[in-house]
Amino acid sequence: MSRPINLEDIFGTDADWEGRKLEGLSWLADSSGFLYLGQGSNGNGKNIYKETIDDQRPRCLVSARSLSADGKAIPINGFQASADGSLFLIEGSSATPRFKYVTPPPDRHYYLYDLHDDYLRPLSGICGGQRYAKLSPDGKRVAFVRSGNIFVVDARSGLEKQLTRDGDEDVLYGENRGYDEDGWIWSPTGDRILFVRTDQREVGSAPLVDYLSPYPTVHWLKYPKAGTTNWRFRVGVIGVETGETTWLNLGSDTDVYFPRLQWMNDPDWVAVQRLNRLQTRLDLYFVNVDTGEPRPILSETDPRWVRVDDDLIFLEHSERFLWTSERSGFKHAYLYDLDGRLLNQVTRGDWEISAARAPSALLGLDEQVGKLFFKAKREDPREDHLYSIGLDGSGLERLSEASGWHDGSLSPDGKYLVVTHSDTENPPSTSLRRNDWELIYTIDDGTLPALEELDMGKLEFLTIPLESGIELGAMMIKPVDFDPDEIYPVIFSSYGGISSQKVVDRWGGARGLWDRMMAGSGYIVVTLDNRGTGGRGKEFEAHMFHSIGTVPVVDHVEAAKYLAQLPYIDDEVGFGIYGGSAGGLLASLALTRGSDVFKTGVALASATNNWMYQSFWAERYLDMPQDNHDVYLRESVAPYAELLRGKLLLVHGMADDNVQLQTSIEVAEALQDAGKQFDMMYYHGREHRIAGGNTELHLYAMIRDYFFRHMPSERVGDSNPN
Repeated sequence: MSRPINLEDIFGTDADWEGRKLEGLSWLADSSGFLYLGQGSNGNGKNIYKETIDDQRPRCLVSARSLSADGKAIPINGFQASADGSLFLIEGSSATPRFKYVTPPPDRHYYLYDLHDDYLRPLSGICGGQRYAKLSPDGKRVAFVRSGNIFVVDARSGLEKQLTRDGDEDVLYGENRGYDEDGWIWSPTGDRILFVRTDQREVGSAPLVDYLSPYPTVHWLKYPKAGTTNWRFRVGVIGVETGETTWLNLGSDTDVYFPRLQWMNDPDWVAVQRLNRLQTRLDLYFVNVDTGEPRPILSETDPRWVRVDDDLIFLEHSERFLWTSERSGFKHAYLYDLDGRLLNQVTRGDWEISAARAPSALLGLDEQVGKLFFKAKREDPREDHLYSIGLDGSGLERLSEASGWHDGSLSPDGKYLVVTHSDTENPPSTSLRRNDWELIYTIDDGTLPALEELDMGKLEFLTIPLESGIELGAMMIKPVDFDPDEIYPVIFSSYGGISSQKVVDRWGGARGLWDRMMAGSGYIVVTLDNRGTGGRGKEFEAHMFHSIGTVPVVDHVEAAKYLAQLPYIDDEVGFGIYGGSAGGLLASLALTRGSDVFKTGVALASATNNWMYQSFWAERYLDMPQDNHDVYLRESVAPYAELLRGKLLLVHGMADDNVQLQTSIEVAEALQDAGKQFDMMYYHGREHRIAGGNTELHLYAMIRDYFFRHMPSERVGDSNPN
């Protein structure tokens, strides 16, 4: 017999609602199997496993229990393997973070492990960690970043060599700030390195303060904000043997981004994407690494913003490449020759090839038969499916059969897929399939036994029409014993960020269970994808250009008024709303600009003023604040403080290096100046996600109780099931 969900179920010490993961999955070069990182059966850390198509079972290659250095056990937090499988680069423990419960810095302690000799040694004998370490394609060297410079180590002898010299905490070689922190790549031949040099000497710094030392300690973080001096970038290629650098001639303007770099099949050429600061023009160049001279290949322009993805694929057996673009209004694949001539559009239609914020939509190719494999939302934007199509645009075929959310990893030869699938009621399962979808075997069926004893409520999808005629996707969780003759208060579980999607047929994990717990406490929990969210094409997303706060709150107010017409909705207590980051902005605006409808709200880590936010994100959607002051002001929260009439709880992690604490402080001061009472909770040493230790248990108990107290359901009034 099932029982109500409680907070210990969701956030307790032993809670695991994500299911088994094949972390760091990498195919063997001959496509005969794959390697991955998985939890050991004894619970003592993670091991490296190998599964082959013939054996169809996991075999432990490297056990965490067997690794130690200087008498200390070495955890396996990641790995890379040489092509012959004899040498492993092990990512061990992280450098000590600034605060106890934050993501560790990218500095890691790496080790080289020889599988045949069963021998482990540190990657470097110099104290301190390394960043972004990678094995060369031939397995003979490892390069990494330390103290702003690039180093290379001979994998057998351990001889270490410094390649760059003038790097430090403000001049960073091999780091690409903004779009991709990891900023260097081995050449196919392993004798050169393509890298980004980031100069942040003129970038402003923001403080993260540790208040628990006798005298508070300030950790300074380089953080370019909207309209301020940005990072400056250069791209170069350095020879491993010579140490000589060729700087690529990509223009004199360094106030740009280089969001994607990669080597071409010919090791004398690299592909570099250059994006202007306002992110309205993306240029693709092929650059000769000996001369540094570029060939312009193609450009994408949009007066609002240009999307950047990881979908540039060079065919191995012909001089062609694949590229994705939103130029048709929907993201699709295009085939070009190496001179930049468009050969044909591969996919087409009023649907998207790729989920929102999923950078690798193109899974790969079976060049032998000329097929592309990719993820898309052709039938339903709430689902993600796997497809194949001929490079000439013929033979489009949906491979995945079950409804829900699919992802896949294609073997190097394009013949096999490791597929994960989930839906709102079922955690992710994993299987190995042929590229025609024939099942070879089930790797993990996704079963979580603890789930069977819980009341999950009734989740259903619905469509909410706007007065404009646009229909918005939504989902609603009702109590297990829902009675249409009773009335229930409504809580919106919201995000609403541009290009995002929350109304999807995908397993929601622990935080999805919290919404179901609230439904079990007598609430109806609703999630809405407002205009501007992803999965429905560029024009739908563009509703939020210059309107990242206004559009979400207007749509949520209209949706709430629509729901209020349903006979089982209790609109007398007003609607509730909670959300984090962009969802925190939405919740704050709902309790101010939408205060005639929303009466109780919780805003977590709220991005309530984008003038205080990161340059590359804020400027993409709002342009420069110097030119758009009124828009920045309109899309922030503080100007509407006097409109607050309900109960608002502001929550922020004090070590948040993404959306900084000052945004919530600004809102708090505006509310104080307006004479408005509100509630606030700070979490010292916690970052954007507000997690670590028992933090989530404390946080979500507080949010639950806030709704219980200020908009109680009939059930909460009788008893507290938690």
